[in-house]
Amino acid sequence: MRLKLIPLFLLVISAGTLHAQQDFRPGYVILHSGDTLRGEINYASPASLSVTCRFRQGTEVRDYFPHEIAAYRFEDSKYFVSKELENRKLFLEYIIKGELDIYFLSDKGRWRYFVQKRGADLTELTYNEEEVVIEGKELLYKSKQHVGVLTYYMHDAPQLQSRINNFGQPGHKNLTELAEDYHNLVCEESQCVIYEKEKTYFKVTLEPFADVQLYRDSFNPGLFGAGLHVYMWRVPRSENIRFKTGLEFIYTQYDSIDFEMSTSGLMLNIKIPLQIQYTYPSHLIKPKVGVGLNLYSWYGPTINTNLGVNIRLTSNIELSFTTNVDVQRIDIGVFRMYVYTDAGLCINL
Repeated sequence: MRLKLIPLFLLVISAGTLHAQQDFRPGYVILHSGDTLRGEINYASPASLSVTCRFRQGTEVRDYFPHEIAAYRFEDSKYFVSKELENRKLFLEYIIKGELDIYFLSDKGRWRYFVQKRGADLTELTYNEEEVVIEGKELLYKSKQHVGVLTYYMHDAPQLQSRINNFGQPGHKNLTELAEDYHNLVCEESQCVIYEKEKTYFKVTLEPFADVQLYRDSFNPGLFGAGLHVYMWRVPRSENIRFKTGLEFIYTQYDSIDFEMSTSGLMLNIKIPLQIQYTYPSHLIKPKVGVGLNLYSWYGPTINTNLGVNIRLTSNIELSFTTNVDVQRIDIGVFRMYVYTDAGLCINL
């Protein structure tokens, strides 16, 4: 009975820490007076960073809004400046400072990019994709308005015109490269400043683990197993969303009722998970949720949902607890459910 309370316990812990835990990283705030306050800044979602800077000095935490400060920055990383946009103050991410400045804003699910020359207003690089039907054929239309804006602002560097004409969807990488090349062509006195040079790479976490069954809606008692989970993700684009796979060896007791056999004993089952997992960014306790498939050598495929927490032990090692629910279709309108929990040690390579 106590084992069956573990999923509820993990759910309560995870729900609470979603609000209580935050990911504070070294940074500083620049006041309108020019003074600098050093401390830590909460590394929230891009949308949240555009409206609030949650700043911590010691035990004191304060929220700064765009009208209250000039800018803020994470140490050697993202830099946000307060700008007037569409009759409201927002924090825009300052990507590159040079002869043509580039800014980024995550706004209601949209990724918006802006350019600005010294003394001029912000201009958005508008880009849209939509499906259109022409003469009965479905075609993907890609807007070219951003090409016109880039052509106007970079007219004094005709060497770049062919690149601009073929410029696709605006993004951090291609805009940074273009703006840097433009600056180097038209300005020999100084170098441009790239505030965060994005380095894209893949990371891997290994998790040796063991699990135990909590509930099964059939007569078979007990299930236990052990194995290795492998998590892979792309930095910095998907630091919190990871692909999960691995290999587990499971032993379960079979009997004649469940498997139509005349004997009973232990059966070896091999499981391969294919799942997507989201881990909430925080420093000490990290709630996580996942969904996907489990491929069993004996049962066949099941749909899996899971919920758990990672507890940081060192900079590279975390203790992991996860409760899983597997649902399997065994006949038309007939489903079987398994509930089990696992504990492991996540090692970041």
